[in-house]
Amino acid sequence: MADLNALFREHIQIRESSASEVLSKTGYDCLVISSGRPFTYFADDNDAPFHTVPHFNHWCPLGGAHHFLIIRPGRKVSLYRYSPEDFWYEQKPLGDPFWTPFFDIKEFSNLETLKESLKDFGKVAYIGNELDFLSDKDWAMNPESITKHLDWTRSFKSNYEIHCILEAEKLGASGLLVVNKLLIKVDVPVPLGIALAELLNSA
Repeated sequence: MADLNALFREHIQIRESSASEVLSKTGYDCLVISSGRPFTYFADDNDAPFHTVPHFNHWCPLGGAHHFLIIRPGRKVSLYRYSPEDFWYEQKPLGDPFWTPFFDIKEFSNLETLKESLKDFGKVAYIGNELDFLSDKDWAMNPESITKHLDWTRSFKSNYEIHCILEAEKLGASGLLVVNKLLIKVDVPVPLGIALAELLNSA
């Protein structure tokens, strides 16, 4: 069984080294990445399915909106976790997932309090889509010199990412094999994709 702790440690070390390099080259002191804001349907109180900002996901597997990563060279990455007190939706505790030791985690139940805490970082490059929320910040918003670097480095997969991809493929293959068994029962030809899934699952 893979040691997720060791794999993620290596993954974070790669991310930190890469961030330090691009911050040094571009003259920024700090990189702030948010998980993103939800999209609420017009004239409704329902949100569209939430998708995390990919650059946040590259660093941290935490789901949900309005989380912030504060990345400064030579310092442990800070994670500002937003967990609102909500009448309608129960907030699950973070628990103790394998990745938490690699972040300095601070909890916030109020979004404005979280924003007020985003200060004293020096010259900041921000990556994300919460531009309206952060409009009063004197930050560089999605500077091209940073986003190009982040997009490029995402194309190279760490051992942790490769492990996650393989695990996802195994789960998908398992689902296809269930479908395969159902098709055989009703005498339907097995699609090529399911045949390939069998090979993958046996690997």
